Amino acid sequence: VVRPLKGVLMTSISNYILKSRNDYNEDYICKYINSEVAKKSIINHQIWMSVIENLNDGREQRVVPELFDETGWNSHPWATNIDFQSNRRYYVSSFCKSMNDIEMKKDYGECIYGYKDDRMAEILAPIMHWHKKDGTKAPAFAQVVAFDVIYDREEAKREIELLCNIIDCFSMSDEDKKRFLEEILQYWILSVKDPKWLHERERRYVLFMYDEY
Repeated sequence: VVRPLKGVLMTSISNYILKSRNDYNEDYICKYINSEVAKKSIINHQIWMSVIENLNDGREQRVVPELFDETGWNSHPWATNIDFQSNRRYYVSSFCKSMNDIEMKKDYGECIYGYKDDRMAEILAPIMHWHKKDGTKAPAFAQVVAFDVIYDREEAKREIELLCNIIDCFSMSDEDKKRFLEEILQYWILSVKDPKWLHERERRYVLFMYDEY
């Protein structure tokens, strides 16, 4: 439960589960934008990210907390009364795994930018100054987390139960296990949405911003 091992464990465990969704990197992703935004992006070479509160789903970050309010599916007594209060600011860039989709064109724009691999995480990561112990600063990439969104509540429960099973294997106190889970759930809550959004087949890139960044 000490740095940097804790962070490495959190990232490894999370990626193991999140990157197992929907054959994560086996197909194309694309971004739908309108013609005006497309013209501007050609000139300035920019992709803008939205703060999470400005996305079009008014129920962002609500599905996973609702799952923890349900009983009978979580077998770990320590995984209760989870604190979902956000301690970061999130920015999101959303892509789609459905190419040339009529509904997506109607909702987001008729211009499509397509990508084959997962270099977007590197491209979107801003460069920050890392303050070293000797007082000097070094450039570093800020953290970007990438995953496919899922829309099935039962699937989400199975994933979280697996996550809890893995955490339960470590020699930690129940309180440390709960805190470990809470830190992972800080961004996990962004990865599950209501079934009404299923047609979007969203690939999501999330940038974490802290006050000191």
